[in-house]
Amino acid sequence: MEFPVTVLSASPHKNGATRTFANRLVESLEVHDVHVRLLDLTEVGRLRACVGCGYCNKSGKCIFEANERASEPVSGFSALYDALEQTQMLVIVAPVYFAGPPALYKAFLDRMQPFWVQRYMLQTRPPLLHSQRKPLILAVQGGGGDPFGYEPLVTCTKSAMRMLNFELQAVVDCIRQDHGDQENLPGLLQTQQAVLDILNSTLPAEEETYE
Repeated sequence: MEFPVTVLSASPHKNGATRTFANRLVESLEVHDVHVRLLDLTEVGRLRACVGCGYCNKSGKCIFEANERASEPVSGFSALYDALEQTQMLVIVAPVYFAGPPALYKAFLDRMQPFWVQRYMLQTRPPLLHSQRKPLILAVQGGGGDPFGYEPLVTCTKSAMRMLNFELQAVVDCIRQDHGDQENLPGLLQTQQAVLDILNSTLPAEEETYE
């Protein structure tokens, strides 16, 4: 089934503030009659990280994919990939760890390597024009206090998700917000509004590029 919007909880903590935020976001979008699905990196089975083995350089496929697809249901990165291929917009809710992504989320991002190979080495998955890419929103979670901010998290997300033809269109800063009052978080309302704005409007065309 195709879902217009997918919300991905990218925290290793299954029941923490990030997942709670993602739950609230899904609920708030459903109030606006948005068909939305929630995915969680902790709920897809073992998410094996890229080991740099080079297997994909010749095949364009990850060495772990066969085992993931042999399971019932499909597990790991392959399960996430199948779901993301069926969505029109992605919202990633991610905590910031030392200015960057937590290990589990980084493992997910690094599994984009076969798609990089398909695009730039094998040339079997050509890049899309800017107007053909699917919108991506990143909601950044965290208690704050890191003087180095979270730009590495944004850059890693933008770079890796481009391989699945997602274009980062909005970053919502939810740092240092009171997680005890999730329903009234400014970041939650901003993320919800960003989704609705993209769904309900035609974004102004930018210069058409492949990169």
